[in-house]
Parts: sequence; C-alpha cells; structure tokens
Amino acid sequence: MSDDKLSEILKRILFHKDMRISDLARATGIPKPTAHRIATGNCARPHIGSLIPIAEYFGISIEQLRGLEPIEWLNNSEQLKKLGVNQVPLLGWQDAKEKMTDETIELYRNVKKIYTESLVSNLAFALELQDSSMEPIFSINSLVIFDPQKNYRDRHYVLVKLQQYDEPLFRQLIIDAEDLFIKPLHPDLEHFRMHMLGKNDIILAVLVEARQHFAT
Repeated sequence: MSDDKLSEILKRILFHKDMRISDLARATGIPKPTAHRIATGNCARPHIGSLIPIAEYFGISIEQLRGLEPIEWLNNSEQLKKLGVNQVPLLGWQDAKEKMTDETIELYRNVKKIYTESLVSNLAFALELQDSSMEPIFSINSLVIFDPQKNYRDRHYVLVKLQQYDEPLFRQLIIDAEDLFIKPLHPDLEHFRMHMLGKNDIILAVLVEARQHFAT
C-alpha cells in the first residue's frame, strides 16, 4: 500500500465533502493528530483500527480508501463538476423542515440524487411538490431545487417553516419594509393570500430551479 495514495484519496474525499481534518476527527472519533498524520501522508503505517471508522463513515471499503479499488461516487462527482453539473439529494418534506447544515445534509448522501447545472452550495436539495398551492406556475409533482445559502429577496420563491405547521411550505416571499410575508399562487387560495412571518417562523431555503413533469 502507498501511504501517499491513501493520503491522496482521503484528501479528495474531504475536499468533495467540504470537510476539514478536524471535522473528520470529530465525526469518526479518531484523535485529531492521528487523522492529520493519515490525511497528510505522515503516518508510516496507519493502523487498521484508525482506517475502519474512516471507511465506515464515508460508506466505502478499506481497499477503496487505500486506492486499490475505485470510489464510483467520488470519481463521478468530480467528472460532473468539471462539466458544471452538480448533484443534490431528493428529500422528503419532513426531511426539509429544519435549516440544513453540513451535519444534516451528510445524512442524505446515499439517497436518490438529482442532477442540476445550477450553481448551488453543498447544502442544496430537491423536493417534489405534493399539492397545487403554487399552480399555475408550479404544478404537482414538479421537482424544485432549493439552496439554504442563497440570499432571499422580494418576490423570490422560498421554503418556509411556520411554527404552527409540521411540514415546510413552498411560497412566494413578499417584503414590505421590515415585514416579511408569504403567499401561495393558486387563485382558489384567496383567503390564504398573505401571511406575515412571525419571529419563530424560518425561511429555510431559496428556490434556484424548478422542473415541470408533464406526464407520470
């Protein structure tokens, strides 16, 4: 085994996951100095007991970590990024009811992915619309891609978590001075046209892309 190869693979994985060595140590329980030596190639013979938690955390084998076997998702994602294509996880609505973080998005790395050419952060995700509240612009079963790191502006479409609802809502944002309002688009929801956001309501993410499904 080449220690340089292991170090190279691990550094590529950390770059892909947007993780630091300290993040790796915290996630795997490996002492930070040990993780640093492995990642930098300064560990003459990494103990198998240190490699196992790293491989298990990233869902790969020891052979893949050592560079003896390919890591398909790593190679594919790097090739796609060179072409300007990103992958985002397709989540359920319950999964998206809290602000996405590096830790929570990592939980969904093995779910179905949606490809997008939109410029998105590593926290971006996709949802499938379940109702007609945003018709006629966004129909049922449309795929919508959100990015929590995009800044919202007036008239943007956003994902919002209201305190009184268990699941997040997809709505248009209206900004009036310092007040924030959301509204559906469907004409039959006239009595829900505007809702002022309270201090406990959260704008979770901003819409960056939508795809219509014309047949199922």
